[in-house]
Amino acid sequence: MKPENELKTIIVGSLIFGAATAILANNLMTFFGHRRIFENIILAKVFFTSANIVLLSALSINYYKLYKQMGTDMGRSLTIFSLALLMYATASSPLVQTLFGIKGGLGLGVFAYLPDMFVTVASGVILYETYQ
Repeated sequence: MKPENELKTIIVGSLIFGAATAILANNLMTFFGHRRIFENIILAKVFFTSANIVLLSALSINYYKLYKQMGTDMGRSLTIFSLALLMYATASSPLVQTLFGIKGGLGLGVFAYLPDMFVTVASGVILYETYQ
């Protein structure tokens, strides 16, 4: 597959996965009796963390391939960095937390998912740059 087609597939796939997990979370999660606005915030967080998981998985694989080819310290550092972000995205997903039986509060409103939105943008930009 051509790199530009692979990139488009990854980005579209991350958006589809994010939407699918948000729909799944809407059907599976209990929202502790909170108002709908807070439910939407949690669903937005599920969407962004799910999209991050796909983007960061692709980024980790690309950096690992780069490290295997070149064997540089920079490649190893980028691989570790992207894996750390992947673990953050996975651990911060409300759906993953619910699946493991962890029940928490709503956090700080929009600030509950805002960091994940920025990680989504950063991951997408970094992934785009790796294909250039």
